[in-house]
Amino acid sequence: MAGLEEVDIPGREYLKETLTNCADPLTAIAEFQEENGILLPSLRTMLPLLDLHGVSRLEFHDAVQEALRERLLQQIDFLGKAGNTVKLEELLQKSFPVVKVDALRPVVMAILKNLEHVDERYLRRLVADKQLYQEADVGVKRQIWLSHQSLFGDEVLPLFQRYMKEREAALWEMGEAGASFYAPTPRQRRQHPIVQQLVTMVGRNVVLYDMVLQSLRTLFVRTKNVHYCTLRVELLMALHDADVQDITQIDSCHKFAWCLDACVRERNIDAKRSRELQGFLDGVKPGSEQVVTKFLPSMMSLMVDDLVRQLNSRLPQDDRETAITTIEHSGPPPDAYQAYINESGVACILACYYTLHTVRTRDRTGLMRVLGVLSGEGPAYSDVFLHTLVGHLVCHLAEEFAHEDFCTVIFDEFFLTALARENVLRHLLRLVWHSFHKLAASRLDMLMKALQTMCTGNHNLTPSFEQLKERISTQQTSMSARVPQPTDSPVFQVPCTPHHSY
Repeated sequence: MAGLEEVDIPGREYLKETLTNCADPLTAIAEFQEENGILLPSLRTMLPLLDLHGVSRLEFHDAVQEALRERLLQQIDFLGKAGNTVKLEELLQKSFPVVKVDALRPVVMAILKNLEHVDERYLRRLVADKQLYQEADVGVKRQIWLSHQSLFGDEVLPLFQRYMKEREAALWEMGEAGASFYAPTPRQRRQHPIVQQLVTMVGRNVVLYDMVLQSLRTLFVRTKNVHYCTLRVELLMALHDADVQDITQIDSCHKFAWCLDACVRERNIDAKRSRELQGFLDGVKPGSEQVVTKFLPSMMSLMVDDLVRQLNSRLPQDDRETAITTIEHSGPPPDAYQAYINESGVACILACYYTLHTVRTRDRTGLMRVLGVLSGEGPAYSDVFLHTLVGHLVCHLAEEFAHEDFCTVIFDEFFLTALARENVLRHLLRLVWHSFHKLAASRLDMLMKALQTMCTGNHNLTPSFEQLKERISTQQTSMSARVPQPTDSPVFQVPCTPHHSY
């Protein structure tokens, strides 16, 4: 037990030296036990009774040690709650030398935990020993991280990576038909174990919170992965739920995120919150005026066309005027609509949400007019949009995949134009997973060949493609088995041997 000698308790080295230099080892051991056992005279008469019950000296001393340790831990917690810092520091000074003794380490760690400020010399010892650092309470680690930012980075970066993988897995999950990524409520997302772990690590420390934000900001700038932004907001709102006002009051995004969170939770933006959001956005540098003056009118014209077609669908379809009106309002989008999608990221995002609206309202014609326009660079091929698009297509327009003109727009004009992107391949796999039974055989064969070409050699995509092949094969085999044979088949004319029961 290294460290006992530092507090004047004979330890391993003392015992080794004694046994090496003594004339009678058994006598030396007996003397060592006599000197270092529990110095309670009344106990010695009871030890033979324990011997009769088969309780060894080691078991007895371990039990006593555990009971004393638990009692001491309770007293330390009491001193911590009472704010008796002086007494705790005295205990720490006396006990820290034995921190390497496994049985006594919990006592030292409990003292450190209950001290609001730990002396730097103790923190340096913890940093120098990996095991001690790992076993230290998070409150002690916060004090270490303030002066050792690299250690803090080593703690939070794996959490960021796990969070990204879980978010991407939720977006790419082939088994879920709908837009399952958005199924959890905001409050449920904030209860995510990783978010809660970050909340615990940050505590009420503004400096650590700023370090987390700086890391998320750097990673987002480097990767353009919007999940880092999501994690930033979820962490902020989780701190809001925990009423950590030391942090929320100084975060300039807090009120904005709080307002949006309420709108998402209630699925409504009333007049008051609309004014609040407008006030937040007033500080944004202007630069998208033409989106309002030119792009929005063109998008509104498309929405008017959608409404006209919807109303006409309720009229007799054999009426000539109804047919002409439907045709007039089913043409290609205005030139301004297509032009500004390519020039403005804001316009492209608005167009993406309008496209999702056409799918959600089961507007087949409206979707076919605008989806192909989104092909190219931009938000239309982001995971968030593709996940929602595939979910809505499967849930609201699944029957349309039986029509080749619809498949031409969905696959040829949109998905297949961006097969070089791995994330597009993942979402296409998911779409085919849920719609293959509706597709014509020639269309399915073409898609599978395209997917096989792109997935071959990609260890990330090959397992998903093989699962899709197996699913299609199983489904086709099952359908073939259910097809009844005609009664005039020659098979039924073959004489059969009578069946006998045994």
